[in-house]
Amino acid sequence: MTEKETKPKRKPRAKKKQEEVGVVQPQIPLEELKRIALLSPSIEEVAFAFDISVDAAEREMNRIDVMDALEVGRGGRKLSLKRAQWKAAMAGNTAMLIWLGKQDLGQSDKGTEGEDAIEMATKITVALKEMQRRTAPKEDDKAPDAKKIKKQLSGEESIEQEAA
Repeated sequence: MTEKETKPKRKPRAKKKQEEVGVVQPQIPLEELKRIALLSPSIEEVAFAFDISVDAAEREMNRIDVMDALEVGRGGRKLSLKRAQWKAAMAGNTAMLIWLGKQDLGQSDKGTEGEDAIEMATKITVALKEMQRRTAPKEDDKAPDAKKIKKQLSGEESIEQEAA
């Protein structure tokens, strides 16, 4: 074999990068993750917070200890939210009182079972009439009626008062 007929040289194997050989899985610090989990972050936000790729964050989220840390953090979030709702209700926030009554006590806007619409409407009507009676102005507090006002405007009443 001549020099030209020699076997073609093989290309040397490309050396694998060190990262590819022993890929080191990023470790998310669990205590920090618990604090961040209070905000219910997306995977992208977790990746940003720990300066790792989204793919790495997704892999980390599949670890049991990471899932547990997320659950603890989210539980803290729920507890904080409930505490704030309770404070608002105790401060007199009517909407919050109603909502908590529905959530915690099983209360509803619907009447009790067996109570039909006519009975409910009757109770509401009676309550409204009682409220109107209690808030109605007393006889001497009442505004003058329309006839009296017309007489005053036309000047008739002043003539009647002078004659008397």
